[in-house]
Amino acid sequence: MSPKQDDAYLKYMVSRMAAYRNVWWTMANEFSLIKPPKNWNHIFQAVQALDPYNHLRGIHNGPVWYNQAEPWVTHVEIQQQGGDTYTVALGAREKFNKAVIIEEYGYEGNNGTGWGNLSGRRETLRHWGLNMAGAHGSHGE
Repeated sequence: MSPKQDDAYLKYMVSRMAAYRNVWWTMANEFSLIKPPKNWNHIFQAVQALDPYNHLRGIHNGPVWYNQAEPWVTHVEIQQQGGDTYTVALGAREKFNKAVIIEEYGYEGNNGTGWGNLSGRRETLRHWGLNMAGAHGSHGE
């Protein structure tokens, strides 16, 4: 969509959804893969200005991380599909001084890929690690 269309959609969406208590805004999934690139600062600020209830605001990364230190970002959303979730979560908490959610730390299953081939034990260890770092995690199968 064009920037003008983005603004119209944001106004519509925030007006429709902001009244619900269980809303948090995730500006994009893997934002850096969207071409042409969007003005994410503007989108964040528009949502912040339009939302009278000041719901949480974050953005889901792909290979590139958004600047989570920006004041309009309320929490850090991380896709980290491998490695040491404890170290990643702890580092993000210390760097940004915000709540951290690791939304994708891999998936339990047997789909033959590195990200979707975790045993139940490995999935549990990754989740435990991020919890011990004071972060939150999501789970997928």
